[in-house]
Amino acid sequence: MRALLPNSAMNIPVELMRELRDAKGIAWFGINSFEDRCLASLSRLLTAGIKCSRLCFVDYPTSAQPEADDRRIRKSHRESAASIATSFGETLFNPTVEAYASAGLEFELVKFSGEVGNRRWVIDISCLTKIHVITLATFLASDAAKVATIFLVYTSPRAYGNLDQVSKQIGWNDVIIAPVAATAKMHNEGDSRGLVIAGHESERLWSALNEIEPASGVLVLGRIPTRPDITRLSEKINKGVIKHMSIDYAAAWTRQVVDVSDTKTLEELVAQEIEKAAKDDAPMILYPFGPKSLILAAAGQLLKGYPSGSWFVYPVPAGYDLTYSEGSSGSYWFSP
Repeated sequence: MRALLPNSAMNIPVELMRELRDAKGIAWFGINSFEDRCLASLSRLLTAGIKCSRLCFVDYPTSAQPEADDRRIRKSHRESAASIATSFGETLFNPTVEAYASAGLEFELVKFSGEVGNRRWVIDISCLTKIHVITLATFLASDAAKVATIFLVYTSPRAYGNLDQVSKQIGWNDVIIAPVAATAKMHNEGDSRGLVIAGHESERLWSALNEIEPASGVLVLGRIPTRPDITRLSEKINKGVIKHMSIDYAAAWTRQVVDVSDTKTLEELVAQEIEKAAKDDAPMILYPFGPKSLILAAAGQLLKGYPSGSWFVYPVPAGYDLTYSEGSSGSYWFSP
């Protein structure tokens, strides 16, 4: 997964913009959400004069509190996407898929790829659930993704709400422990290595670690170069986990800060952890709670380098709150 540079905080990279304009009609695939950022990339494509000749805007049957406001916001986003599609003389495809099951999204991705053919295709990962980010990594590694030229975009929010407070109030429906690749086996769990991509939900991370807690690994904090405050906030929120790992496991856990667009560094970190796990025929456990660009890069590297031993742990929230995030900030573009 390669970042397309210069990765401007607000604009589409110049070379990519030229390529998409020359394509004379691209495909766009995104997720409807109560979050403002769900339409950021589509709006920027429209502003740049890039025509979308195929649009798919997936709905999740999840709900956020207050529910009436959630329904109103998602309806407004759906209508905005349909209006953009109409402005291109196209129809918006609006399927509904389960948010925490891979099969539905995988079906829609394969179906859409058949309809897209060899067009340029932009997939917006900003509002995918973390489980679906891993599903997307699996799709990108498949033959179905090799026909089109695919680009990925991740838009960060302007601000996050108090996610830990929301987690305490709402809680979890379940905790999913699943293989990243279908071929993975769980051997020598006592020697497992962890890959924590931390976000702004330490309660969710603690819940995941309560299920499986490796004695060694790496904790990654995502960094947005123009927003150092978001990194500091993530570090503050996760200080309990960081302290626990540094005291209870000494040097066995390391901490790294990685830019949300620096997928090369993230993939190198994952490759190093894979090498250590493979020596003991032990599992790699992914804790996917931070920036989705880094989660996608990590999952892709695990599929490529250690499909036989890679797993993830993910507590499924019982609901969401509309204060989850606010606005949209920079958009970051990638090629798989």
